[in-house]
Amino acid sequence: SSANLNITVMADEDAWLAAWTTTPWTLPSNLAVCVGPDIDYVRAKDGATGRTLYLAKERLQAYSARHDLTPLAELKGQELAGRRYEPLFPYFKEEARRGAFVVVTDGYVTTTEGTGLVHQAPAFGEDDLRVLREHGIDALVSPVGMDGVFTDAVPHFAGQFVKDADADIIAWLKAAGALFDQAVVEHSYPHCWRSDAPLIYRAVPSWFVAVTRLVDAMLAANEQVRWVPAHIKHGRFGNWLAAARDWAISRNRVWGTPLPIWRNDVTGAHVCIGSLAELKRLTGAEPTDLHREFVDPLTFRKPGEPGVYRRVEEVLDCWFESGAMPYASLHYPFENRRSSSAASRPSSSPRGWTKRAAGSTRSRCWRWRSRTARRSRTSSSTAS
Repeated sequence: SSANLNITVMADEDAWLAAWTTTPWTLPSNLAVCVGPDIDYVRAKDGATGRTLYLAKERLQAYSARHDLTPLAELKGQELAGRRYEPLFPYFKEEARRGAFVVVTDGYVTTTEGTGLVHQAPAFGEDDLRVLREHGIDALVSPVGMDGVFTDAVPHFAGQFVKDADADIIAWLKAAGALFDQAVVEHSYPHCWRSDAPLIYRAVPSWFVAVTRLVDAMLAANEQVRWVPAHIKHGRFGNWLAAARDWAISRNRVWGTPLPIWRNDVTGAHVCIGSLAELKRLTGAEPTDLHREFVDPLTFRKPGEPGVYRRVEEVLDCWFESGAMPYASLHYPFENRRSSSAASRPSSSPRGWTKRAAGSTRSRCWRWRSRTARRSRTSSSTAS
């Protein structure tokens, strides 16, 4: 669903931002509005309400079919940048101290649909998170549990599955006088291929390998590799290495190799265990099966330090294990430290590596899925 909403601009003007979204359930988590810096916008008056609002010039005709809109002035999106506004909902006003509730700019905004102003909820959107981080905004709120249900942080909708709350959120906005336009649209939306349940994009804490600290070393190592065909060396693979980003190696699921990190339940200190010998030294146990049901119960203490060290819940990304396989097969680094080897892969593999790395490091967001199936759904829509 897409929603057209009104958000009051603070301090400098009695006007509204007509910001747009296709996910009304993310609106309680709104922290910014994004415009295109080079897009032409208009300040228009709504004859029915007497309110002045901003929307993209190219979208004026589309909304004038349902609203009596009279353009008053034109401006570029860049001129809206930095303008502050009143939060749409009352839940997270304190986030203004961390830079929230401001107009930001980015080139991903288009005028092919919506209003040309896009609602931003960084906990539930990849572009949203990227845009706010690029603008130095650290605010992040996620009032949704791992079960997809609203928490008590948003009392008006607490206990509801997020997709089921869309209608109530739109009704709340209408009652508050904050609903500018609502439409029913048909669009693709990811669904679980097993249960047909709608999926959501949700930020979760993740463990990363600091790949960016290793770029110079990886480029130097690449110079020692003889590539066939030779253009891969400084082409597809070399370019990927030069632009490498930190790698999110943790996953929030049951099956997988346990991430070998133990956290102190009092101090928050961490220990990364690097071998079975170290595990035995710290816990006194020597498990032969390293699945999490055998590893998770293992705990230990450190002399003079309060608290107990318990393993974190996450498991490793299977691609981390795949990458470790050539070394593990030689029992490196515990043995065969001077061994050398050759590898043969299809020339398309580096492209696949690039796609997988980009997908795993792009943000901290995670989808509830094993696989996703795209469905065409008729749904309600709103804009802000």
